[in-house]
Amino acid sequence: MEEQFKRIYYQHFEALCRFAEFYCKDSDEASSVVQQVFLNLWERREELLKGDDLRAYLFTAVRNRVFTSVRRKKITEELDAVAELPADHQSTRIEIRELQEQIRSAIQSLPERCRYIFEMSRFENMTYQQIADRLDLSVKTVENQISKALKILRKRILSSDNQTSEN
Repeated sequence: MEEQFKRIYYQHFEALCRFAEFYCKDSDEASSVVQQVFLNLWERREELLKGDDLRAYLFTAVRNRVFTSVRRKKITEELDAVAELPADHQSTRIEIRELQEQIRSAIQSLPERCRYIFEMSRFENMTYQQIADRLDLSVKTVENQISKALKILRKRILSSDNQTSEN
């Protein structure tokens, strides 16, 4: 299995890097994305190396990770732009920090399993299927846990927002 993985790695690595760089325009980021895809492949090698169209899987996985990376970078840049607002926007920055803290606190208050599944989905950008496979759960269970997390988060953030506006 290890030899097969090495062969696939050397066979596809450069082409995948070029493909990723086409979208993200950064060779270091492209290489990092491809490494992440191969790490995921290694972690799931028992099921993925038996697949018929591994090449298609690799290119699709790289494309998806690049798009996620580009989206994440754009969000970070937007948040940085907000953080660099002039002093007269100080209240906006404070509100953003408070909201970020409310979100962090609300996530930490989730039941452990629910929080773990939510974090895998939102912070590791895993699909419901990937989470289900990793945790040996059904996709429906993952969907239910994400739905539960979102309901709890909405309730906590809205209730803390109402408390703040009442003060």
